[in-house]
Amino acid sequence: MLTPGEVMQLPPEDELVLLSGLVRRDLDVLTESLAFFVKLYLTFNAHAPVPDRAAQAVARDRFQQFIEQVGRQIAGGKRSLDQSQGEGR
Repeated sequence: MLTPGEVMQLPPEDELVLLSGLVRRDLDVLTESLAFFVKLYLTFNAHAPVPDRAAQAVARDRFQQFIEQVGRQIAGGKRSLDQSQGEGR
């Protein structure tokens, strides 16, 4: 791994390729982490004291609905964290 100073000394094309790879990796990690967190949250909050098969089925359904909603948001060009949309989302 290069230090920030070493990255700054790279030619602009190499720096962009390196940085875009790092951004992509970080985005993949964040996306996977969020998906895993949501899946766990929905599993443990399916309104059953012990996550039995029925509760896990509910959690899977909720997770699938979540994934579909995210897909609709992205396909529609909407972003939950897009500050350019203002407060009235």
